[in-house]
Amino acid sequence: MPYDIEAFATRVRETRELRGMSRSEFARRVGVTPTGAWNWESQFTRPKPEMLSKIAAALNVSESFLTTGADSGETVPPQAAEREQLPDILELARQKIAAATGMPTNRVRISVEFLTR
Repeated sequence: MPYDIEAFATRVRETRELRGMSRSEFARRVGVTPTGAWNWESQFTRPKPEMLSKIAAALNVSESFLTTGADSGETVPPQAAEREQLPDILELARQKIAAATGMPTNRVRISVEFLTR
């Protein structure tokens, strides 16, 4: 199904940025090189149809949103996206804490406790 490549590129880039995801991280999750992801975001190439589901899953949006801007409600279950992103969130926090305190990153540990009530 043809779609507006300019609008697609904008939606991918803006959604990735909104999620706080680097282009390299996005590319890793989709299974392409950072250059491949840059090409999509810069309107140089259109992803192959089979890649749309991977892009949508990485961004936790529907394929319909990527191609048309309309949300069909077919998003990746939030639990799956959160599990996948938690290590990235913790690593980013660890790096920021290290930078803010002047400590080496390898000397910063973060503990997380999940309370059920």
